[in-house]
Amino acid sequence: MSYDIRHITKDEILHGFAEGYYCCMSNILGRKVRCDMWSTIYDRVGSIGVLARTEDWIIGQLIFMPKDCARRIGMPRGQHAEDVESTMVISCVMVHPQHKHQGIATGMVAEAVRFCKERKFRRIEAYVDPRPPQEAAEWVPSFSAFKKFGFAIEGPKTAWESKPDSRICYLDL
Repeated sequence: MSYDIRHITKDEILHGFAEGYYCCMSNILGRKVRCDMWSTIYDRVGSIGVLARTEDWIIGQLIFMPKDCARRIGMPRGQHAEDVESTMVISCVMVHPQHKHQGIATGMVAEAVRFCKERKFRRIEAYVDPRPPQEAAEWVPSFSAFKKFGFAIEGPKTAWESKPDSRICYLDL
């Protein structure tokens, strides 16, 4: 299967994408409550994340935002590196169930790391399940896609209360 990984465009933020694909960005235009957060983040850093696409479908998505934005919307807080101006938070990694375990999440994480280094961020944080991919919670990505790049689990603190196996991981750039 052939796919490519590209950054989400401003047009996709403004007009929507991923019809029939569930994640935090799907059906952005159909929501009752609209906000300008994604456009503001895009204008500030040049992207909000990446999509993995085949010729016809979106098969994966990784969303990121600066840590100050993540804090404002209630994302879990790490115990270290409170430099919110130079920390990027990966807030969502989704791969379509039919395409899991094919390296798609790894490819999206690689592009996020490259982008953050290029933009001079000093740290990346993400919310992960440290268990093997087959055991990871449905909406919490497995740590395996991050470990390959040198990410480390921050500690024993649970990231999401509703998912007791979730942890915060980080990479200092």
